[in-house]
Amino acid sequence: MDDYTNNHLKLIQGFMTYYSSYIDSALSGHVSEIKLAELLSQMIVSCDNGFLNDVKELEKYLYAQAEKKGEIEHE
Repeated sequence: MDDYTNNHLKLIQGFMTYYSSYIDSALSGHVSEIKLAELLSQMIVSCDNGFLNDVKELEKYLYAQAEKKGEIEHE
């Protein structure tokens, strides 16, 4: 993969790792309701601040790359 893809994947991985560790703790009963609510608020802010746009941008880029390589079949 190219640097553009790797950089985006690292950002996505960081986001997912950070929040999944808190979610795992919540599922294990180690996070209070208020802490979980605060976590969800942080997730919403992250999404509103461009995280989802970054994911969508990478998705478009990867489809375009696949198209260039002939990996997408057209009917």
